[in-house]
Amino acid sequence: MVGLRADLENLLDETVKAIEFRDAHLESYTDRVKAYHGPFFNNRSEDYDPENHYFEYASLGVPLMVFDNPRVNVRTRRPGSQRDVAEALRHGLNRWIRDTNVISVLDAIAYDYLMCWGVLLTAQEPIAGAKPTEAIEMDKGGQPTKGRKVSPHWPRTYRISPRRFFMDPLALHWTEARYMGHDWVMDKDALLEEARRNPDAGWNTDVIRGLAENAGIDQVRDPNDTYRRDAPDRHEIVGRTIWIPEHQEDEKKGPDEGFYGTLYTIGVAQTRTYESDFIRAPRPFYGSPTGPYTLFGSYTVPDSPYPLSPLVATQGQVDDLNDHVRAANRNADAYKRLILVDAAMPEEMQKIAEAKDRYVIPVTGIDRSKAVDLEVGGITQQHLVHIETKRERLDRTSGIHEAQRGVVTGRGTATEVAEASQSSETRMGYVQRQYQNAVADMLKCVAWYMYHDDRVIFPMGSEAEEAMGGDPWYYGGSHIEGSGANFSDLELEIEPHSMQRANEGLVLKRNMEAFGVVVQSAPLMPQTASYIDWAGFLNDIGDALNIPNLGQRVNMRAAAELGGQQLAAADEKENQPRLAKDTGAAGALLPFKKPAASRELAGGVRGANAASAFGGGA
Repeated sequence: MVGLRADLENLLDETVKAIEFRDAHLESYTDRVKAYHGPFFNNRSEDYDPENHYFEYASLGVPLMVFDNPRVNVRTRRPGSQRDVAEALRHGLNRWIRDTNVISVLDAIAYDYLMCWGVLLTAQEPIAGAKPTEAIEMDKGGQPTKGRKVSPHWPRTYRISPRRFFMDPLALHWTEARYMGHDWVMDKDALLEEARRNPDAGWNTDVIRGLAENAGIDQVRDPNDTYRRDAPDRHEIVGRTIWIPEHQEDEKKGPDEGFYGTLYTIGVAQTRTYESDFIRAPRPFYGSPTGPYTLFGSYTVPDSPYPLSPLVATQGQVDDLNDHVRAANRNADAYKRLILVDAAMPEEMQKIAEAKDRYVIPVTGIDRSKAVDLEVGGITQQHLVHIETKRERLDRTSGIHEAQRGVVTGRGTATEVAEASQSSETRMGYVQRQYQNAVADMLKCVAWYMYHDDRVIFPMGSEAEEAMGGDPWYYGGSHIEGSGANFSDLELEIEPHSMQRANEGLVLKRNMEAFGVVVQSAPLMPQTASYIDWAGFLNDIGDALNIPNLGQRVNMRAAAELGGQQLAAADEKENQPRLAKDTGAAGALLPFKKPAASRELAGGVRGANAASAFGGGA
């Protein structure tokens, strides 16, 4: 096979080097996590960071990035029936986001994202508790018809620990990686049972039985976590899944059929020896062309595949600040105030030692030189200035300022505070945007399955019912040949502010502003509807105010008819050729070249072992 060698020995060589390369980037990862949660989370040691910058940054940053489930808009560059497909996909995705509560995994990934990088795995799996349902297919006349019964599926996303993900160390950017993958852990007996229940999945039971139990476990778990290391023996094995996008093992299963690259699964008997073997036959990957993994990273490092986290970039300054704060604390703890007296005055010494505050002691022939105040230790002004200088330097680098902390010192003018806030918001806004871009990439992988796989069947709910009528169900898969439409025609974006916290007063203010814009513009719409795109303007304003689809709340056709005109855009849409029965009470019938009946898709397991169905344990 042309390209990267996929024999066992070379894949082990490649992945071992990739893991060593990854570990070099995670050298201080454990230190950051321990400093973030502090010593009282699981081990009451005396060593702790007085300046907990990691918790401070996470407590400010995570709510800005993911406070609520995202909402998406789906548009198309192709007119006609594809608009209905985009609308159905939008309703389907927003229903999927709520039903799977995707915020739970996005919240976990947000902390990985700030500590180093985050990784999500997207895979198809059966819908828990769903009964077999008849798929929708198109007959020769282009009409929908009930097809075979299928087990309803939908995509699910799972967090992959940064300690278990790896990729091509020679890539100059993660999008150029020739392979990527992850290690997983599973009970040996559970994997054998999985192989027994799914005989067509390609599991090699003989190799699985021969794997050494618990071999390689220390490499995929925190080596410093002594509590878990002493946990009861579960007779686990370590597996390694590798996705190589340039390989196509089966010529009949290529991109036209929805397969991109090949998945290889190795049982890791020993991490750095060749006492391993393939525990599953190589199989084509069915899914998005971008692969099963979505990488979350803040900043790009030139010529490196791994991204840079803000907390990694500032760790040296954090350590430096904490070293000086600890030194100041030691000096403060050593502070003593002593009184030196003349040894020839034992009576006066005893009186001074036993006297109460503000007590007057009469002394005969007092001499100021015979009783001296002495201070030992304590924090000097130089300590305070040095600590403040280092804290300000860290704040400048990280983009955090006092106003974000809820502290108003009064030292800066209103203009200075506004400028600092604007600079900080720009910097944090970039980190926030990078996170949302990765969320959008993940949702595109989800949308790919919903568009192509005819096993994706689920009800879309009341919101879709109002927009589409009837009792809408979402049907994925290929049903119309010759339409020319494809997945790349669709554009997906996350609605502005949908993932952020909604302040009640701000929401009311935004709605009042939107109401005022509509009321002020309404008298002009009948006279100008034929040559001004009012719906587009209102949608843009709605996006800025976090009021999605504001333009759809105005009946532009009625406005045009009221002015005795016709809405050119509406007529154009009416005259567009449309595919029969693209949408309706049954939902969306999505075009693709071939039905999914012949596709060999990973599936059959849910929950903690979902990654095993994909190619590995959780």
